[in-house]
Amino acid sequence: PLNRTRSLVASMAFGFAYENYTFANPATMEFRDGMMRPVMLDQSIKKSKLRASYIHIPVVLDWNIRRGFFISAGFNFDILMSSALKYKFPKTKIRHETGLAPIQAGVTARIGWNRLYAYFNYSLVDMYRHNVGPRGHRLSAGVGFSF
Repeated sequence: PLNRTRSLVASMAFGFAYENYTFANPATMEFRDGMMRPVMLDQSIKKSKLRASYIHIPVVLDWNIRRGFFISAGFNFDILMSSALKYKFPKTKIRHETGLAPIQAGVTARIGWNRLYAYFNYSLVDMYRHNVGPRGHRLSAGVGFSF
């Protein structure tokens, strides 16, 4: 607690984030000429996707308004645990050659009641390593619970 009424609290947690990106067209990414590049696949290919899992560490300032209702804001750090490119028919999986940045840092916001909350995360770091893949930032929103 940061004040006497315990309405303002600094907190840190550990979590696990699993992200699953599905490509709209029959395409995948391939490491070629020192960079991740999109590659079109045969029309018969189904379910082409990129999967990544992270250790998620949010550091937030919680404002406990009343009766379990709270708003939080702060920073989050993500450490890449594993990643893979995958498509089916024929089933193909490429692990660890995805070009994703090993560490992400960004901002987070939450609103919730008791142990249930809605969250919003935005990464300030490009999703892919510098000069290895396309530029872009991770953005996620969802529902979570604490225990």
